[in-house]
Amino acid sequence: MQKMYTIKNIQTSICIEELFGMPAVGKSSWVEANRTESHYIKVNEMLPINPLKRNFIKIKKIFSYTILHPRTLFYDSWLILNSRQKTLKDLLIVWSNWFFVLSLYSSCSNGKYTYIFDQGMFQALWSIRLSAKEEIDFKKFIKDKYLPGKIFFLDEDESILRQRESTRAKNIRLNYCIKSDIQLGRKTLNDVMEVIEQKYKLVE
Repeated sequence: MQKMYTIKNIQTSICIEELFGMPAVGKSSWVEANRTESHYIKVNEMLPINPLKRNFIKIKKIFSYTILHPRTLFYDSWLILNSRQKTLKDLLIVWSNWFFVLSLYSSCSNGKYTYIFDQGMFQALWSIRLSAKEEIDFKKFIKDKYLPGKIFFLDEDESILRQRESTRAKNIRLNYCIKSDIQLGRKTLNDVMEVIEQKYKLVE
């Protein structure tokens, strides 16, 4: 299933579009199947496989972004800390992922091209909420930020997600063989979709 949403107001980065959905739903495959003149950003594939090089590039991009946006650094870090992530590892993962995505959005917001992200701001919010012990206010995270002009929401049955997960070489944050994991992922997905449906309108 696929749905497309467009932003309701003009305070947005119209040159950025984002795919959103459960892990293993096929976001990267959608990018490959729908290549046009747009520039596609496969977030994970932008980084080297080597962990040291991967982390170095990530840190470099985050530093370049946050040095220019100190207020965002402190405010968003405070929001993430207040979400009370389940483990220190979860905290580091969601913090670095959030600011890495913001850095990519910033570098792609020049209006020269259309960039489609296989995972972006709203997927990062899904990750933050997934491992949070506290409810979070998504509106505070996206306040005063340029949002993607379009969001493509993708969804599949659990059986298909489970099959795709089994063929992945890399582990994902959900185990589709565990019912509670699926329920948590779906609830988190619905929470983020509520915010999307407030900010965006469904294109029939």
